[in-house]
Amino acid sequence: MDITSLPKVELHCHYDGIVDPAMLRALCAAGEPFPVPADDLEAALPVRGLDDFMRWFAVADVGSMDLRPFVPVLQAHVDRLRAQNVQYAEIYTSIPRGSPDTAEGMRRFAESVREREAGETQIEFVIQIGRGGAPERLQAKVEEATALHAAGLVVGIAIAGPEQDHPIRPHTRAMRFAHDAGVPIEIHAGEWCGAESVWDALEYGYPSRVGHGVAIFEDEALVRRFRDEQIHIEMCPSSNVATGSVERLSDHPIRRAFDMGLNVGVNTDDPGAFMCSMDSEYRLLVDEFGFTAEELDVLRRNALGARFQPTLRVPIDGVD
Repeated sequence: MDITSLPKVELHCHYDGIVDPAMLRALCAAGEPFPVPADDLEAALPVRGLDDFMRWFAVADVGSMDLRPFVPVLQAHVDRLRAQNVQYAEIYTSIPRGSPDTAEGMRRFAESVREREAGETQIEFVIQIGRGGAPERLQAKVEEATALHAAGLVVGIAIAGPEQDHPIRPHTRAMRFAHDAGVPIEIHAGEWCGAESVWDALEYGYPSRVGHGVAIFEDEALVRRFRDEQIHIEMCPSSNVATGSVERLSDHPIRRAFDMGLNVGVNTDDPGAFMCSMDSEYRLLVDEFGFTAEELDVLRRNALGARFQPTLRVPIDGVD
């Protein structure tokens, strides 16, 4: 099977988890150095457990939410997506800082990244918001993200970060605010906590998509809810194995979810940290779980149907 030629869609990739040593060295050689030494990042690999992941992020962290240093990184990433025939991708990004005008900062960032689309892939941005901290803090960020959405600069919000001791329920007001404003919502849930975390997200967060969701299968009623409502699950197999949220690749529930008729897709999450790509995720689905080309295309169509941007501006396989 020619994996690379298969059309793909990705919905779950964090902008600050993309960089890898090879990319940094290439950027440096091109005169666009990133403020993290490639050798330091290489020393933080491979990621084999949550502690390793935290160490990797400590090295990769540029110390601010100024998006400008990430422009060449995301441009290189878009080149890679095009080379893998990823026709549509949503990238999770922070609210831009470092500019007196947040909307203008987001506009310039998006335009710079989209210069690499070349009419072959469509890149959209989702604002990621950490679930930790006081409800007032999250409320303020949701309101900022909602304004960016109203301006047509982003397509939704994603609630990320550690689930343990950070339920969604205290943030119900903020989530309702976004929902009532028509902002599509994704929530990371069921990655590190059990089914109760997913229930919490569904009951108080208004998500149309859930990230990771490996704990969904702990609760038959929860499985039925996802199947009946066709709530999209952004599954990230390599990520879940690398961080230890599943012990072995063979334990990952993506095949089970697919066979049960759940609405699932496949994603890289943090490709720099986990040394993966959409091509490599497809390959492991074929080699480990026996997915056929036709089944992989169902995953793609699932993701395409769950996208936050209804308007397509590039040709997409199977879409008139």
